[in-house]
Amino acid sequence: MNRYHVLRFLVSSWILMGALTVTSFAEEGFYPASSIPHALTIGAGAVVRLSETMVEISSVKSIRKGYHLVITILHEDALDNASVYLYYNEFRRIGGASGGIFNAEGKEIQKIRLTDFTDRSAVPEGTLHSSDRVKIYTPVYNGTYPVTFEFEYDIIGGAPAHYPEWTPQDGYGVAIESASLTVSAPFNLFPRYYAVNIVSRDSEKIVGDTKMVTWHLDNLTALHREPYAPSLSERTPGVFLAPVKLDYRGFSEDFLTWNDVGKWINYLLKDRDVLPESVKYRMKQISDQCPDTISQIRAVFHYLQSSKRYVSIQMGIGGWQPLDATTVDEQGYGDCKALVNYTKALLQGAGINSFYTLVNAGSRVPDILCDFPSMQFNHAILCVPLSGDTIWLECTDPTIPFGFLGSFTDERHVLIVTDTDGVIARTPVYSCDMNRLNRKTVISLSFSGDAEIEMTTYYSGLQSQIVYDLARKGIEEQKKALASRIGIPDITIKSVTYTCDSNAIPIICERIVLIARSYASVSGERLFVPVNRMNRMNALTVNTEERQAPILTGYPYLDMDSILVKWPQGFHVEALPSGDSIDTPFGKCTMRIVLDSLQWIYTRSFEQNKVRFNVEDYPEFRSFINRVAKADRQKAILRKTGS
Repeated sequence: MNRYHVLRFLVSSWILMGALTVTSFAEEGFYPASSIPHALTIGAGAVVRLSETMVEISSVKSIRKGYHLVITILHEDALDNASVYLYYNEFRRIGGASGGIFNAEGKEIQKIRLTDFTDRSAVPEGTLHSSDRVKIYTPVYNGTYPVTFEFEYDIIGGAPAHYPEWTPQDGYGVAIESASLTVSAPFNLFPRYYAVNIVSRDSEKIVGDTKMVTWHLDNLTALHREPYAPSLSERTPGVFLAPVKLDYRGFSEDFLTWNDVGKWINYLLKDRDVLPESVKYRMKQISDQCPDTISQIRAVFHYLQSSKRYVSIQMGIGGWQPLDATTVDEQGYGDCKALVNYTKALLQGAGINSFYTLVNAGSRVPDILCDFPSMQFNHAILCVPLSGDTIWLECTDPTIPFGFLGSFTDERHVLIVTDTDGVIARTPVYSCDMNRLNRKTVISLSFSGDAEIEMTTYYSGLQSQIVYDLARKGIEEQKKALASRIGIPDITIKSVTYTCDSNAIPIICERIVLIARSYASVSGERLFVPVNRMNRMNALTVNTEERQAPILTGYPYLDMDSILVKWPQGFHVEALPSGDSIDTPFGKCTMRIVLDSLQWIYTRSFEQNKVRFNVEDYPEFRSFINRVAKADRQKAILRKTGS
């Protein structure tokens, strides 16, 4: 394909809008690195010199996306930012791609062609069926920096109900010099849009029956990773698009509300919940043996977990239509969509109504845009409404406790697909008191500073996820992982056991016995003994003036530690840290030490709720965290008696 094919497509559309700006680089070179504003290089590994995206919708079934990207890589560590991924499948194809590589002065040193892209599956290993593929350009460059890459490509088509999103600043350490999005469509088909972190669109024009809207961004400095920060997508500008109508294989409806989205999903689910009569009979038998509805649901859920397994399947109308229930029953597997649909059918066989539910899953992902009905989801779960209560089921994990969602899908809005439409609801919130860590530790010191340590820890609620996978591994894997997690050098783990209580708020008990050599450091006649090596807070090192993001803590939790330290006769306490009590809007922490003959008991409680504060509050937040971190690293001093 001619490397300017895509650019001609963009030019033809932008001339129609009167929005094209022509720049000549004949004398000064193509985007020379010297022309980058200095402010954009601060903290940046790459600078997007120009990012132009054009979305052209000509009918309900026809969409074309053109892209023109110029990016300067400032140093080798940022070279991956010049990677390009072109996804395609049965619904979308690559119209063409080309580009070039330019030195710091803007002189072209190499051309890029579509044949330079590697073609591979677009889904992870273990996916059983998928039509999704991707062509990947992986930059290889051994010259001097800075270096500039240019790409031009277009994508034709897309999955029904899915329009592209525009997020030009999609990586840390990447600054934006100029970026624009232009959307062109017939007036009656112009997509709905939702702008995030953008004050307003730049221009809107109507030419004949075609409407064109442009958004433009200039001079965005690079962002960097920071602890206790929202996700990058919450901090950067973006525009999300959604169709106003759908017309696909007999489904022809408006696509404006959550009810409309629910109707579309219902269309995809139609007649896919039919089970063999033998399975229906089995569900009836299971149901008849249970004393109440919750017991019936639990029994059906356990039947699913014991008989079916999860595999990734990216087939069926853009990966949104599940395998039918009969196929899942016969083959013994399914993806999240298929297993949820299958469980729904099983419960229906037991006479229990439930609802297929879509969710944007992930432990630290932003919530969906509730006032922008669209396909914002990546996972499916099951909602079982009861009188005065609701049970939520994660159907892909064969060991997850009944009724427990975990941080993957908790505390967020979801779309419940009813028999006729769609309804927005919210998944459960796991409170601070549910997410507990209770640990009792006994440390027996020797004269040399070595220690035998026995720890018993109960993890509940979301904190159980800390050891959820580890509890199911072999003993050698457990010992290796624990040695890394505990963080005490030169230890030998003698034994470790886990017991799991699979309630809706799960509890996992961990028991560890270990030997720690040089647990206490020896200096002459003294032993320096850390009061807390088991559950320390990490200090925040980012200075106040460097902080960019607002503060967002993780899920709420409560840690309770009790550490009993014993030492041999012949030593006495020379110095013992004082306790501390800290109570702030960010969290609470209390530490106490009680001395009793040849031992002391150190107790620590730390409570943190899920909170969000402005970046201006960072100095106080940092002070709180660092005060706790400093207290966690205090040491007591034992001295030989008589010395």
